[in-house]
Amino acid sequence: MRVYNPNSLNIQKEIQPLEFARESPLKRLDYLIGFLKKNKPEIMPVFVQKLEKRYEEIAKEDYVERKDFDVDTKMSDFPNLEEFPQLAKNNLNYFLSLLEISSDIDWVKEKVKTSQRNYFRSFLGPKYNNVEILTSVVDREEAIQLYKIYITEYILSFNKDSEDSVDSLDSLWEKYFKGYEDDESESWVVIQSKPSNGKLIFRKDVCLWADSLDDFPDSEFKYLICCYGDFQGAKRENKHFIYTMKHTIAKGDPYCSCVFHDTRIDWDLTHPPKEFWNEIWPLHEWQKKE
Repeated sequence: MRVYNPNSLNIQKEIQPLEFARESPLKRLDYLIGFLKKNKPEIMPVFVQKLEKRYEEIAKEDYVERKDFDVDTKMSDFPNLEEFPQLAKNNLNYFLSLLEISSDIDWVKEKVKTSQRNYFRSFLGPKYNNVEILTSVVDREEAIQLYKIYITEYILSFNKDSEDSVDSLDSLWEKYFKGYEDDESESWVVIQSKPSNGKLIFRKDVCLWADSLDDFPDSEFKYLICCYGDFQGAKRENKHFIYTMKHTIAKGDPYCSCVFHDTRIDWDLTHPPKEFWNEIWPLHEWQKKE
């Protein structure tokens, strides 16, 4: 088990802002716009208008305007966002604001260093606002269902090349956990054991994604953007895998209870009860809720 590092979110990470924006918030927003155009076209004008306004209100600076960055020509490989250049611009400004980079940095070409907190917030914050605005346009329950379908389609669409990347739970364990204790770069705290009887069981005691969003109030939205994609991610690893998770830090639990099931061996998909998870390891002070 990795030792808890209370300064994990302050660890510095180097990225190229524009390159990362294109691979995460812009790419995801482009897919979301296309998804809604196909499945809920009647809400598009209001959704785009509200989202444009939200991003404009919460972006701290107009990085795009200051850099004289031509959004119209740079969005040509995002066919849905190309139709809404102001939305793309405001999304990009909000993303750069969350990174808290200096306004005199050439974010189009240069690499920058930012804290892990800002790095996580830069791609999670836009997703949070996307789903929140969606719930203001349609009923909350419908919006959440739409967003879940969108996440499923997005992950399946952009991860086709990595499908069935492992052939067994043992291979999955080696991929994610072998040598894990030696990697102190992020300090995610996970207690895990090797696969047995078709199950790979692990308890996450720290989620830096959720921790970085401590000032974002809606736990259901945080669950959607931090956790929901993991269910589809299991299928990406191997078509026989199913992932179950009953407790999540994003929703306010002290840990995430996680199980990968290999349905070639384990068909009942039984998720251990809360007592099992509580007894794996005593709760640490940072996990105890007031």
